Amino acid sequence: MNIKMIFNEFINEASKGEVSAYFTYNIIFETIINNQKVTSSQTKEGTIIPCLNIRNLDEFTKLLEIYIKKALDFYDLSSFEGTEKEKIKMIIASLFANATFDDFANPIEFLNRRINFFENSQEENLKSAFIPSLSSTLNASITKDKIYNETPYSFQAALRSDDGVFKLPEVKFGIADNTLYIYAIQNIPQEKSQFTKKINRALYKVNDGFQDDSTANLGDTTASFLIVSAIILSYMQTKNITKIKISNILIERWNAKRIAISKKTKFKNLPKEEEEALIKDQERIQSNLTEKFIRTFLRLSGQYKNLEISAYPYEIDSYLSLNVTGKLISENTLLNDISSGITNNVKHL
Repeated sequence: MNIKMIFNEFINEASKGEVSAYFTYNIIFETIINNQKVTSSQTKEGTIIPCLNIRNLDEFTKLLEIYIKKALDFYDLSSFEGTEKEKIKMIIASLFANATFDDFANPIEFLNRRINFFENSQEENLKSAFIPSLSSTLNASITKDKIYNETPYSFQAALRSDDGVFKLPEVKFGIADNTLYIYAIQNIPQEKSQFTKKINRALYKVNDGFQDDSTANLGDTTASFLIVSAIILSYMQTKNITKIKISNILIERWNAKRIAISKKTKFKNLPKEEEEALIKDQERIQSNLTEKFIRTFLRLSGQYKNLEISAYPYEIDSYLSLNVTGKLISENTLLNDISSGITNNVKHL
């Protein structure tokens, strides 16, 4: 199929805030190609409109074709009921749903990175580690994810003993240029039991000895998010991946929710007060998600020796950037048990 023609249709629809790809995708952005503005958008329902700046259309199109082919090979799209053209538009919509402002400004870098995300990981079970302070064995794996999620792969971890299983939150991540990109940490459902209650309580040991001398409210973090973040950083260190970038807001996910609120308001004929309440709730949830996500890694950098911040968001780009400069060591017993349990007997550490 003619990818350039499909992409032209896509950007024209995206300029209006609705892309038709069997389902409707609430995506809005403007486009510049070779220094010429080819689509414009009007601010819609409180959206924040990025601009896709394509400086070399031929290179961009070539990379987009590679990305689409890899996505078609990677994801199970057997349940998608639309046409082939709609499938391709859906893949492009899912791609831009995971773009930062930097990615819109540098789309060739963005495409190269997303292609690398497919190529630089694989499904695998990682080495188990016993965590003494939790009296449990840690199991971790890398698994394929769904196309509508942030990254092609997710990192999953669980604590096991004879008493049961505790599932930790999953991490949406990708690897490119020997750098770990983390886009989200999400809780996953699990059955409640005496064991899960016991582990939940034990995870709060991550707060032992922690004092927040900053103005960033680093005490407002979720214990399980801190623990799974420590786990993935430690596993990646065993693979010699020591540069980390933590994603900030994915603007099209914000825009999609804001447009959905507007549509709901019109469809249900909601009064202005209810619409404003929905908007405030979205802003509260997004602020909490973004700020708490970033705080998780700011907090870890304070508790781990050799986890150093190299750039805060928007100093260089929109990411929080960190470097692991040596073996991860902490005065906190739980964090130290995790990093040492995973990295022990790794020759290069």
